[in-house]
Amino acid sequence: MSPRCPLLHSFRETRSRCRVQDGGGADAGSVRRGFTLIELLIVIAIIAILAALLLPVLRRAKTQAQQIVCLNNQKQLTLGWYHYTQDFNGLMPPNAGGGEAGSYPGSWVVGNAKTDPDTKNLEQGVIYPYTANPGVYKCPADRSTTPSGTPRVRSFSLDGYLASPVASPGPLTRISQILSPGPESVFVFVDEEEHSIEDGIFGLARSPDTRWINLPSDRHGRSGNLSFVDGHVSRMKWLWAKTYVRVAQPVANDQDLADLRNLQALVPQPP
Repeated sequence: MSPRCPLLHSFRETRSRCRVQDGGGADAGSVRRGFTLIELLIVIAIIAILAALLLPVLRRAKTQAQQIVCLNNQKQLTLGWYHYTQDFNGLMPPNAGGGEAGSYPGSWVVGNAKTDPDTKNLEQGVIYPYTANPGVYKCPADRSTTPSGTPRVRSFSLDGYLASPVASPGPLTRISQILSPGPESVFVFVDEEEHSIEDGIFGLARSPDTRWINLPSDRHGRSGNLSFVDGHVSRMKWLWAKTYVRVAQPVANDQDLADLRNLQALVPQPP
């Protein structure tokens, strides 16, 4: 057994003369060596590499989360739209508007999404009692603002062939008139491009027209969200980016035309 260090009366002498003999001979008063500059630079470089790898993943996760919330909001809005038809003997909520003049009183929503500074016009819409949450009228990825700089309160518009007087030929007014295609293949709400949206009507000419009367958004990774008469919601992947030019803009190319045809296939045939 190793001999113990004798007890000395002076603390200073103890610190200078006493050794730790049992553990391998290291001085009790020795100082630990810190990181060198090279080691610190290596650690910083590793952190930077990890951040570069993780940030795209986090961005994708955020985008996916926003799309899920957007789909859920459309579903809630569509349920409100459907419950209205149940209370009014199958009549669909009116969908009347005048473009930049906004949607008129008595419609599913009132006002102009570009300029409405608050939720008052949402609350005047006839379906608001069934969806009394202004948050469901907006996509979380929509960062557009009003002229005064406040965040907009609405991102969604309603199929212009559902109870809208501007539909040609005449609109369907009852949910029972949606026969071809069936309720599972007729869209109700669409996430509209921020420069295109105004009133609550989503204008869409029938095939073979080759113009975008209104333009859907592509804010979810070049895709848009739709809800359907039967209550389900779905993501529609666009082949071409949706860049607003003007009302009734022509398609940009064959891919854009294919996107238009796919959406045109989701409107109901005249009664």
